[in-house]
Amino acid sequence: MSCINAGAWCPMPSRSLRPCSYPGCTTLVASGRCEKHTIKDANHIPERQRLYDRKWRRIRAGHLANHPWCERCLNEGIYTPATDVHHINRHEGDSEKFYNGKLESLCKIHHSAETAKEVGWNE
Repeated sequence: MSCINAGAWCPMPSRSLRPCSYPGCTTLVASGRCEKHTIKDANHIPERQRLYDRKWRRIRAGHLANHPWCERCLNEGIYTPATDVHHINRHEGDSEKFYNGKLESLCKIHHSAETAKEVGWNE
C-alpha cells in the first residue's frame, strides 16, 4: 500500500547521487565534491574575507589601472587584459601583508592556475 492511497503524508524522494564535481572523479555524492576532493581553500575563512573591504578594492583598482595587462601573458608576448590582482607572497590572513604585500596583475586563467597550485587543487 502506498502512502498516496492511504492519504498519509509521503516524503519526497531525495535526489539521486551524482559524481563528485572534481574533474575525473567518479565517487558518488549528494552534491559538490567528495571528501577526498573537498576544497581546502583557506582564503574562504571568514576571518580572511574581512580583508576584502573598501581599502582593498581601492588598492586593487589602482594596481589594475597602473598594470592593465596580465604580467604572465606579457612575458609570452601576449597582451591580455588583467582581471585579477594576485598577492605574490601569501598573506595567510595577515592584514599587513595583505594590504602592503607585493602584487601582480593576472588574467583569470593565470590567477586560477596560481591559486590552484598554491592551494593544492591540482594534486
